[in-house]
Amino acid sequence: MVLFACDLDNTLIYSYKKDIGAKKLVEKKEDKELSFMTEYTYFALKKIFKRNDILFVPVTTRSKEQYERIIFPEGFKPKYAVVSNGGVLLAEGVEDRHWKTYSQKIVCDALNEMSKGKKFLETKGNTTEKVRIVDETFVYTKSSNADMCMKELSKMIDSSKVVLERNNEKIYIIPKEINKGNALLRLKKQIDANVTVACGDSLLDLPMLFSSDIAVLPEKLNAEHGHKMKRTVAVAEKFLLSDEVVKFVVENFVNEA
Repeated sequence: MVLFACDLDNTLIYSYKKDIGAKKLVEKKEDKELSFMTEYTYFALKKIFKRNDILFVPVTTRSKEQYERIIFPEGFKPKYAVVSNGGVLLAEGVEDRHWKTYSQKIVCDALNEMSKGKKFLETKGNTTEKVRIVDETFVYTKSSNADMCMKELSKMIDSSKVVLERNNEKIYIIPKEINKGNALLRLKKQIDANVTVACGDSLLDLPMLFSSDIAVLPEKLNAEHGHKMKRTVAVAEKFLLSDEVVKFVVENFVNEA
């Protein structure tokens, strides 16, 4: 069994703001069109979905609610989805109870640090979005002064308990053991996968890329971190990551069979 674990935003799907050429709508909120797949990715995924020996698993920092807005080709529903940065496993669309219990123990150990960070962000964080705890798992907000927030948070937060991450204006305070890498390893063991292929584009994806047998990632991320990975497939900036990862899976695990 090949476990194909893939981040969503800017890896498999793209905001309406990005020009990706011919595309298919995959996310709406009310009447607003939010996210798209390229036509190539959309139709290549259909080939992957038909295989019984390849398990496609979305692995995302999105909340359960945000993930459930995604519409995969022909209404396909992934058997498993890892959301909330690894804190929640959805099995057939339902939260896995044992997975959640394990995650709650980890979150409990980090609650004090998360609370300190949350209070700072609410009072001094120049936030442009409500500070919230996503799926009872991690603290998230947006700030107009993310540089200052990261600097101040790093002074007050115990880094042995939580990890601080930033993606432009987005700020995350995440329990240290809640990450996509640990989630991938747990799921690999649960389904008894032989090979793991992972794809992601950001620092939040690094634990998953480090834990995979084959990591597909942007060239820049590969140059900085690829030496820590087992095997990498670096994607040049001129190509879309989504097209290249599904092309790799099709050529190596679909067409060869």
